[in-house]
Amino acid sequence: MNSSGSPTLLGLAAMAASIAVLATACSSDPGEGADETTENGSADGNAGAPPLSDPGILTAECSDEELITGLFSDESGEEIASHTFSASGLTGEEVPGLPIGRATDSQRVSLPVCSQETGFRARHAGQFLVPEHGVLLVTVREEVGGTDVETFGALDPEGNLSVLTEEQDVDDFEEPASFTTGRYDAAQDRILYLEVEEEETNSLEATSLSGPFHQIDLDSGETTEAFECAVSCQRLWIDQDSGLLSWVQAAPHDELGLIKSPDGSTVVDRDGNMFWDADDPAEATVVDSDGQDPVPDSGTLDIRDSYYRGPLAVGGGGDIVAFISDTEILLSDNELSVIEVEESEIGPLDEDGDMPSQEIPVAYSLVPESPRTNDDPVLSTDLDEAVFMSTTESGEASWYRVPTDGSDDPAEIGPVPEESEGAVPISWT
Repeated sequence: MNSSGSPTLLGLAAMAASIAVLATACSSDPGEGADETTENGSADGNAGAPPLSDPGILTAECSDEELITGLFSDESGEEIASHTFSASGLTGEEVPGLPIGRATDSQRVSLPVCSQETGFRARHAGQFLVPEHGVLLVTVREEVGGTDVETFGALDPEGNLSVLTEEQDVDDFEEPASFTTGRYDAAQDRILYLEVEEEETNSLEATSLSGPFHQIDLDSGETTEAFECAVSCQRLWIDQDSGLLSWVQAAPHDELGLIKSPDGSTVVDRDGNMFWDADDPAEATVVDSDGQDPVPDSGTLDIRDSYYRGPLAVGGGGDIVAFISDTEILLSDNELSVIEVEESEIGPLDEDGDMPSQEIPVAYSLVPESPRTNDDPVLSTDLDEAVFMSTTESGEASWYRVPTDGSDDPAEIGPVPEESEGAVPISWT
């Protein structure tokens, strides 16, 4: 591969440096409204509301440094439950029912979503929200032996907070450990977090953290070491369907991380529209997060041997949403287009490092062309249906469901309450 500095090669080099796959694997000060938040169990309707793990359409919405989660009926569209997570108005009590955690006097808590500092928005809430326990993973700062350190915890809508790492007792000249990057892995029903052992800053002033990842079993509460991570470990992203772990060095944006086909044969970068053949370990080593120990550097994707691409110059230009079968992928354009990715549709880089020129055409669309705006489809657990929010030109929104095989037109579920029209669907169970 030459180094001519062409846009294609520069883009490939940047992306090669920005993505790695492993085998196993802002702050808000209490201020005005703190009293309201403390009472949000009653004021916001959290008390007695059904848990977020109940069947329905789970949504998230940012509002004034808060994360508002909603649960909507997939039969009528009406709101079943609403829970608000806020970093202010903490009770000082532990979250009841968690198998692990300790109370803290610290009021310095940051939400990972709804923060300009982190860049994570409501659509990314699935990385931090643990529906079964009704908690949001948050950043906590504590003083240990006179040193300010970062750790993480679980916050519930009532303002209860459990720090999920052990309390540290350090000697006078001992540096306390820092813990960060708490993420929920739904596929393994565990929480992952990073123990920071080294922090480096490169020539572009980008920070890279490294160290071991630990895992918390949400059934037993047991904490064990999961795997070592060598670079940009704070960029962990988890495919909530397959459990595939990836690291993306670029700043957060709408679509992040890698997803994997149901049969495990293909890995796709949701933002860059890149494809890897995961069947051939000589081309890309990608393994489920099923407890296998990773071989050092085995998860690095070598663009010279394993990089595939199908330029998605398709109607609407939508990004990748998810696999709906082993070879079919749903896009986020207004018609919810579906492309079919087979071996004949993608190919390796040529000897000069250029990308294949063929396009991947739209196989079919789930929604007819219309003046309506169709956003944020999420799939049923069996992948047979998608649910999405559709808005008329006059601003009225409704929930719709549609079969993913294109066999029928979308069917209206029911109207979206006006106060929830800014909500983003993140899952459907």
